[in-house]
Amino acid sequence: MFIDKTKVKMYFNTMNIRAISVMVLFTALMLFSCGGGGGNGSKGNADKSVSKWTVLVYMDADNSLDDVAKYNIKQMEEVGSGKNLNVIVQLDTIDNTTRRLFIEKGHVKLIEDLGEQDMANGSTLVSFLEWSIKNFPADHYFLILWDHGGGFKNLNKRGIFQDTTSNTIMSIKTLQDAINKAITKTKQHFDIIGFDDCLMGMLEIAYEIKNEGDIMIASESTEPVNGWNYTYILDNISRSPNISPYTLARSVVDDYYQNYSDRMVDLTLSAIKLGEIDNLSRAIYELSNNLLVNIENDNITIYNTINNILDNVTRVDENGNGIIDSNDSYIDLLSFLNLVANNGNLPVSLRNIAKKGEDLYNKAVFASVSSGNLAKGCNGMSIWFPDSSAYAAYSSLYSTLKFVSDNSSWISFIKSFVE
Repeated sequence: MFIDKTKVKMYFNTMNIRAISVMVLFTALMLFSCGGGGGNGSKGNADKSVSKWTVLVYMDADNSLDDVAKYNIKQMEEVGSGKNLNVIVQLDTIDNTTRRLFIEKGHVKLIEDLGEQDMANGSTLVSFLEWSIKNFPADHYFLILWDHGGGFKNLNKRGIFQDTTSNTIMSIKTLQDAINKAITKTKQHFDIIGFDDCLMGMLEIAYEIKNEGDIMIASESTEPVNGWNYTYILDNISRSPNISPYTLARSVVDDYYQNYSDRMVDLTLSAIKLGEIDNLSRAIYELSNNLLVNIENDNITIYNTINNILDNVTRVDENGNGIIDSNDSYIDLLSFLNLVANNGNLPVSLRNIAKKGEDLYNKAVFASVSSGNLAKGCNGMSIWFPDSSAYAAYSSLYSTLKFVSDNSSWISFIKSFVE
């Protein structure tokens, strides 16, 4: 049975993995009885020597993922920090406090207890990023954003970050603004921005953060409850500290697949070159604009052909209910482009634009894995194409995204089919 991160309790009840449950309880004892003191020192009493990599994990578990966070931290302890690697976590749990942690091998060092913080507030993220970069300098920075996810939507009151104590969620616009503020203040950018969250592998999300990092790692679909395997990720860095960001990103994607290869689960994960997102987006704008012009000129053939394509395009099970239908409004972008490029009922000019989009997509998505029936046909990155009810519910929020505000042709194209 496939379980995403929104169904933690169901996972433990149905899968009955006792070893994991025991490990979680053990970890809870280890984590909150760990040594270390307060203050803002780097690596405890060590100096601020420049490491090869600093991995920053912004871990919002002030929600149903509380136990899973402790399990993932236990994975981090299997490797821990070293001469060439800093592993820093800001962890908010349901016990009404937020802690900054330095992960060592077999041990978690409490650097600072901040008291309860609203992790869905952009200023909380800015503070963590500025503090981490100042105190743990490195040649490369890997930011991991850990929580529930819903793509650009705030699905079931779960945005990119959900803080149940504060009863708040973070929007994608707020996320981008927070990362940008930290970059401006520290003069550092992120080599990799990873989303250990459901449904964040969207063109719209990549476009939002395209200037904040070089690479984005995200799942097009929902994630299994335990998410990424942090032992694998940190071990790759620890063993090869000179690893390039692109090689590391590819290994994160490959290891994610291998971690679940012996289970019947549905999953996706991809690594995306953010430097290619502008070119890909321009192709999408060009295609949607040309399709829109034809539709507005009452070209019934094109309208009916696109309707047929939308009936056959690969859709993402965005609500994790195990059923894919027209109510799932995230569609696989490469699937859409491929169907347009190869449809003989469309003019050659439109098909060529779609073909160009395919080529640019394949330049942007340089690593992608998928597994399971529900992920069949997913190629690593989705885009929004809703039915009329989803459009009515989310079009205002969608319009706040840079992907829309920079060029309205895609949402205008959507509108022509839902109104």
